[in-house]
Amino acid sequence: MNQNYIQKTRSESGFFSALYNKVSEKRNPFVALRKSPFRKALLFFIGGILCSPTLWSQSFLEEMHARFRYVQPKEGPLISSFVPMVNLDGMGGQQDSDTLNYETSQESLRLALLQQYGIAHYDSMRLKYEARQQQFLANGVVALGIVDLRYQETNPLLEREGRIVLGDDSSFRFNLTGYSQAVYLEKYMLSVISPVERLRSDVVFAVLDSQLVLSNFPDWKKLKWTWVSGNTRIKLDWNVPFMLPKTGAGGPILGSLVCEVAENNERSQLMETPWYLGVGRLGLLANFKLFMNFPNGSAPDLLAQNDLSIHYYVDAVKPSMKAMYTIHLGYGEYGKVRTCMERPIIIVE
Repeated sequence: MNQNYIQKTRSESGFFSALYNKVSEKRNPFVALRKSPFRKALLFFIGGILCSPTLWSQSFLEEMHARFRYVQPKEGPLISSFVPMVNLDGMGGQQDSDTLNYETSQESLRLALLQQYGIAHYDSMRLKYEARQQQFLANGVVALGIVDLRYQETNPLLEREGRIVLGDDSSFRFNLTGYSQAVYLEKYMLSVISPVERLRSDVVFAVLDSQLVLSNFPDWKKLKWTWVSGNTRIKLDWNVPFMLPKTGAGGPILGSLVCEVAENNERSQLMETPWYLGVGRLGLLANFKLFMNFPNGSAPDLLAQNDLSIHYYVDAVKPSMKAMYTIHLGYGEYGKVRTCMERPIIIVE
């Protein structure tokens, strides 16, 4: 997983969340957090499972979830027990939220589905969610979903005071003797979900689909969202398609979904630095990035020097398939750079 999207590190992340974030960022868990004996033990375990071909399978998630059985709050499962591989504090609905790409939004979708439906129903609900997205995409419309979620994390004080211990059965336990602070912190996650990373050049419409919302707030359907992209602002209605802002072929669509709620909205109590818009008003923000494919036949050469050329190719028969790059050595007739599928030496999917 590409972790370049992480733009900042926030100091008050929950311990388990921060731990897994650092494991995924560093790619070497034995170096990332070697100072703590407790973390050493946990990272040894994680280092093994990250190499497992069954990562994210139901059996793996059930095993990992069981290791949190003594520290689970009554209200619902800890997000940490689903092994988050993103910086959750970067998608807290705040004005300084990270810009999400396809991979990060898919991770937020995975966590939200597990939180809402549990491990046993995760696979079926994921397939149902994706089928809904593909139904729109087949008709030239990108259906956007929203994760609007309250979740719980352990108080970082527990780790700082050495109150999280690993038992002989490899399960976590709290030592709460003499501890008077909150054990769990409630937090907020806001993310935009796209079905693809790159949109076909013929996809010109998007829709905010109410059936693709994962929220545990009762007022989610009353929220009025606005698409903001540069100087373009589009007020959105649920399930009503709108035209995507134009962008150059192959270029990114940088967008934000912005919503205004009352200052006393319960989400404001879960945000580290609420975005106040004025007296009695609070803003919610989710930044994201998509890319547009080059139209067939119009892609420029990306590199043509030293007898090496790289071309961009889209399958005209199956334009919904991911684009490919082809790498060519040498030149064709009359010294011309070879065309995209003419004698490629490498095809990159």
